Amino acid sequence: MRLRVSMRLLKLRAIRLIRKRDRRAKAGTTILGLMVAVAITAESILHYRERMPLFSKTVRTIESELNLFRVGAQEYRGKSEDEAFQLLVERCESALTAMKESTLAALTRTDESSHPS
Repeated sequence: MRLRVSMRLLKLRAIRLIRKRDRRAKAGTTILGLMVAVAITAESILHYRERMPLFSKTVRTIESELNLFRVGAQEYRGKSEDEAFQLLVERCESALTAMKESTLAALTRTDESSHPS
């Protein structure tokens, strides 16, 4: 009789322990799911995949222009320091404007494809 009672108590304790672990596992799974959902939402809102190549290209372009300016090569050859600097600023601004337009075009395409009329 005592053996049966103690076995029943062990089973009840085991069931309670499993239920507590299940609750923790469910809570952990829920939290992980929420984190994934937030990450996916942030990526879809900020469009990192579309924007990163544009940023990288612009950075490379500006670095290249800066190097050409420093050594006085190509378009900067034969110009006074003020003229060369003005040309550098114009070319960098042009690169930034092109990046902004490309980013806007990519975001507009993405928005239109996600919200068909």
